[in-house]
Amino acid sequence: MPVETNVTTPPVAPTLVPELQNNHPKKLYSLRAGVILSRPPLLTREQTPFEQAFYLYQKRLNERLATPFSRQFYFKTGQPATIDFAIKWAERGHTMERGIGRVTRSGKWAWDDELLAGGQGEKLASPEALREALYTEAESRVSEDGERLSFEDRLRVERPLPRRTEADRSGDVTRLDRALDRTLYLVVRRNGEQTFRFPQDDVRPDEGLHEVCGRPYPHFRPRGPCVGKRTS
Repeated sequence: MPVETNVTTPPVAPTLVPELQNNHPKKLYSLRAGVILSRPPLLTREQTPFEQAFYLYQKRLNERLATPFSRQFYFKTGQPATIDFAIKWAERGHTMERGIGRVTRSGKWAWDDELLAGGQGEKLASPEALREALYTEAESRVSEDGERLSFEDRLRVERPLPRRTEADRSGDVTRLDRALDRTLYLVVRRNGEQTFRFPQDDVRPDEGLHEVCGRPYPHFRPRGPCVGKRTS
């Protein structure tokens, strides 16, 4: 049976074609880039009261268990270092460890190591008290000639700056020299908004991600470094 090759399909009336529904938004996505600027901690975090008590207990326990120190092996008789050690050793009550108070190594109360709260224990466990004991220990008590120095003639050890800075005391959140034991982050907000966020903006078609991060943000008002969560 022959096949007709010149047969055409008649056109369909436009009114019979259903209209296509286009509900897609004009912009399917937006590409944004930003920067997270942080300042890591400059100091170790402060110890909790439990940690302070634990370390003090361990140091006092070690003082009782350690082998007695033989000073004759390290110091020669009559030397300035020997005289200096003898003076400091007597000031500590014949206890080798610095900053842990006097420890009884023998006798009836050798293991009575209870430091009651509110008394000597809290003072000895304080990191400030320990640092001060180490600074005092580093001061020489004798001269090069072996003569004992008076309190006024001692060569003082320079103390470090306090942990809290002027920015901490004044509450200035725009400076980096504050909260030295915390992580700080830079956050900004748009004019008229109340929510702070990291610096960010839309990426233009002719820009790279690094170019967006370097773009000025005149419509943002910086808040300055904010305190982040404490990290271990």
